[in-house]
Amino acid sequence: GQAVAASAEPEAVEAARRAFREGRARYDAGDHEAALQHFRESLASFASPNTQLYEARCLRALGQLPEAL
Repeated sequence: GQAVAASAEPEAVEAARRAFREGRARYDAGDHEAALQHFRESLASFASPNTQLYEARCLRALGQLPEAL
């Protein structure tokens, strides 16, 4: 949420947002492999529950169900 993001370094949050936006674009295009890399890059900067959800969706789409859970 906003309170968590506000306490994080602004540069890290912005890097996470950029990576998430790129990941979401790749995800929407059906490129789950590339999307997964962007979501993981985003998570390395900021641990967003929304990004974790998209990471799991990519893993599910790639048939990596145990890791998705």
